[in-house]
Parts: sequence; C-alpha cells; structure tokens
Amino acid sequence: MSTKHGLSTGFEQLDDLLVDGGWPCAALVEILCARYGVGELRLVASALTRPVSASQWTVLINPPCVPYAPAFQALGVNVRDLMVVHPSSHREALWSLEEVIESGSSKTVLGWLSEGDLQDKQLRRLQAKSKERDVFCVLFRPLAAERHPSPAELRLRIEQQTLDRKLIVSIIKRRGGWRVEGLELPLPWGPTTADADRTHQLMADWERTRRDMKTALL
Repeated sequence: MSTKHGLSTGFEQLDDLLVDGGWPCAALVEILCARYGVGELRLVASALTRPVSASQWTVLINPPCVPYAPAFQALGVNVRDLMVVHPSSHREALWSLEEVIESGSSKTVLGWLSEGDLQDKQLRRLQAKSKERDVFCVLFRPLAAERHPSPAELRLRIEQQTLDRKLIVSIIKRRGGWRVEGLELPLPWGPTTADADRTHQLMADWERTRRDMKTALL
C-alpha cells in the first residue's frame, strides 16, 4: 500500500513519523543491528511483499544466512520473485548492488556489505543511484556504523526484540524531523505451519535417536 510518496512500512506508528508516510521508494536506507536475525527482515517485509512486474526481482545481495523459504512465505513474500546473490568479496558485492540498481530489474534490493571495506564515496554513490533509478535500497549494518555520518535518507537502529514479539526501534536519521528513540513495533507474524511441522519432526528424530542409544547401551 502506498502512502503519500512512500511505501507503508506496515507499522502505522512508524509511518506517521516518516516524511514520505512510509519507506522512501527511491533512496538508500540503513538498518543497524547488533546481530542479524533480530527481526530486521520483518521490519522491511512490506517492501518485500509489494507487487513487482514479471521482469523484476527482489534481490538479496550477500545475506549472512541462507534465506529460509518458509519464513519468507510466512511474511507473504513470493519466493519466485526473490533473487539471491552470493559474491566472494566486498568489491563483487558492491558491484552487484550497483548493477542491480542500474539495471532496472529490481525496485527493492537488500545488501550486506563488508563494514571494514565500506567507504563514504560508495555510500554516496548508492544513494545517488537509488534516487536516480527509483529503487528502494536497504543496507544492513552493525550498530557501530551510527558513529559515522551517512548519506542514507533514513537510518534505523534495532535495539532489541522483546519476549512479547515487539521490535524496539530508534530513528537515528530521517528527512524532515529529529531522531526518535524507543519505538515499540509489534511483530504480527508468528511461526508458520511448516515451522511447527519441522519442530515436531526434529523432536521425533531426537526421541528416536535417544531410544536407539538407550537400546545400544543395554
């Protein structure tokens, strides 16, 4: 769903604080977190689920973990629209990111780059290309990146995911406003049927192994 000039984040509380009324559709956005797997992909789920044309992809470049298809499907993502690129170096990852942006083959691209090799001029280039080609480009970076300025139009920091399934998020940079600390964003997505089935299967396998070991010791 588009709101104003942006794409709704799926969180009304966050939309109300962003000048575009949601994610800026043509910009570089940074999401900072202490470690991966704390809800960062759920935070951008609305961008992953927006309709794309038959000739376009949602591209993940250098993700730290192998994408788990059932988890993406639980978010409403059509996995047939996903393309995953595994470069062998920062240089290749950056090249892939820029090529995807310039190609017109994607409106949403997510990237995980080597923080130690990332340079200001590279960030400025990504911001300029994203705006020029009308691409929503997200970089996931460590919390330490907050100490350094960035040309990204929007920077968010994930503080934690609570036991009651909320993300605590701070806006550390946004157009048209000051920083905002400690937003509580409820995560509406629970485990999928596939996740539950896999858990039951793992438990059954563990129980069978335990019985076999017990029998072998008799």
